[in-house]
Amino acid sequence: MARKKKKQAIKDFIVIYVPIYRISVIVFMGSSLNRIIKIGIEKGINKERFTNEWKNWFIAETEKAIGVTLEYGNDNKDVLIWLKEKPEKLSQYATLYHELYHAVDHIADSRAFNPVDKISEPKAYLFEYLFTKVSEVLWNRP
Repeated sequence: MARKKKKQAIKDFIVIYVPIYRISVIVFMGSSLNRIIKIGIEKGINKERFTNEWKNWFIAETEKAIGVTLEYGNDNKDVLIWLKEKPEKLSQYATLYHELYHAVDHIADSRAFNPVDKISEPKAYLFEYLFTKVSEVLWNRP
């Protein structure tokens, strides 16, 4: 008799490395500020980047929000996406994908994409890449 594959538990964060731009997008789901800072330091972000100003900004932004996108620490190019909880309903996935779009804008700004490009193909491919990577984890399928 064949064994059923055990579904892997999903952590409260997903790291998506974007090699072409040498930047990471980290999606946190239901994580506290202390946890986010701890993971950031473990992933190599200098603890001095988590200034009181940045912490206060994070707290203010997330206080009443269901999703927020910001730089992962002061003057850091990596992108932090914070979701109030792990997506399960369609509306929660919509929030996640909305925040992924903000991550695309952040990367485009930090990497000086052409702002007058009306087709914006690089941004579309980047969104597709982020969408696919996060969905592979959350849907547990390649």
